[in-house]
Amino acid sequence: MVIPIYYFMDLIEARNNLFAIILLYATIHLPISIIIMRSYFESLPVALEEAAMIDGCNRIKVFFYVALPLAKVAIATIAIINVVGIWSEFLFASVLLTQPDARTLPIAIATLGVGQAADYGLRFAGLSLATIPMLLVYFLFSKKIVKGVMAGSVK
Repeated sequence: MVIPIYYFMDLIEARNNLFAIILLYATIHLPISIIIMRSYFESLPVALEEAAMIDGCNRIKVFFYVALPLAKVAIATIAIINVVGIWSEFLFASVLLTQPDARTLPIAIATLGVGQAADYGLRFAGLSLATIPMLLVYFLFSKKIVKGVMAGSVK
């Protein structure tokens, strides 16, 4: 996948462009997100939709007032998968972002101290700082993570 994407990004002159890499990440992660949401919405009972329609909701209101609030676990699952996947992505960023001012955090940490004697203390400090946002995301969504795991384990 890397070679055709590299040539395409070079063709449209989108290399070293952070907006282009954001669009690439969204495009790569969109299919799994759609599959998860589709399977979740298909698992909702039709009786919920019918009951809301009897109470006077149209399809759009059923979606926003009934289905979407029930999908918090699926949305949290998608958010966790995408955030962790994009945060730790190395391959596309290292190939497409070659300018120093366009580097992502994993690429910047990998290139810390290049050309000098190996300063592992500096690299480990950078890695430690890079894990802080992921720890915050985990602590914010830990209840949703546990609910999602438990919902998938018991039938």
